[in-house]
Amino acid sequence: MCVPWEERIMFRQLKAFIFQDHLEESEAKQVCVLLRLTAIVMCTYFLCLAGILFFIGSNLGVWLSLILLFSFGALCMSIGHTNHRFLTRCTFFLMITWMILYFYEYGWDFGTQHFVFVLVVMAFTIYRGSLRGKFGIALLSSTVWLFLFICRFQFHLKAKFPLDVRTDNILHIVNTFFVFAALSSLMLAFTRESLEMQQRLKRQASIDPLTGLLNRRGMQEYLSKELDAYQEGTISRFSMAMGDIDFFKRVNDVYGHECGDLVLKTLARLFREEMKQIGA
Repeated sequence: MCVPWEERIMFRQLKAFIFQDHLEESEAKQVCVLLRLTAIVMCTYFLCLAGILFFIGSNLGVWLSLILLFSFGALCMSIGHTNHRFLTRCTFFLMITWMILYFYEYGWDFGTQHFVFVLVVMAFTIYRGSLRGKFGIALLSSTVWLFLFICRFQFHLKAKFPLDVRTDNILHIVNTFFVFAALSSLMLAFTRESLEMQQRLKRQASIDPLTGLLNRRGMQEYLSKELDAYQEGTISRFSMAMGDIDFFKRVNDVYGHECGDLVLKTLARLFREEMKQIGA
């Protein structure tokens, strides 16, 4: 199936917006990505919800949906410019608040309680506190679900705006869909960012920061891999060369260490250009 060119451009722009870089540590960047993704999913959800509630004539629900749409939209645009810990707290507060409000207005069958599972996943992916704090948020989320359950089945709390069975089923399906969409998006983004972080750490541990060439650890891993490939017959030839810079100490003594660093970086660039894809 061929995707239209305009849609591919929009998808790339959205992806670039979600995963844009930040002038912060990698952990903070990961939090920003997850917060932005959550906010975008919730904005889409409340946009759909406002349309459905408009057709069934629930004016209060439409206004609540629009307010929450703009709230999550403002939160999304603030990410990267405002402290991510503050934005994380705002996200948790908004999630819990709207679940209770919609439950009070439309009842248990509306399905808002399912978003508790999103809160639990957010606690272990977005929240950057202690492990005890993560379990605390997960416990609070479970308590919210239990509270709504007790209100519905123990105290027989009636919805302020009761819906017919067909509308209840439609909204329940919509809520369930967006719960799975939020969960899947969070886990996919969390996994992607975690893999990228592992690759960056591995690269930092194997690459010399001055020259960009393999350091001793990286070279040992590379040689071990090539030797194994040679012994298995995957490659037919294997060679290694060693070199030395004559009178390099004199360069540092006469012209300074900055000049010595420039010599090393220039030679490293020449090595990379000459070797290209045939060695390291």
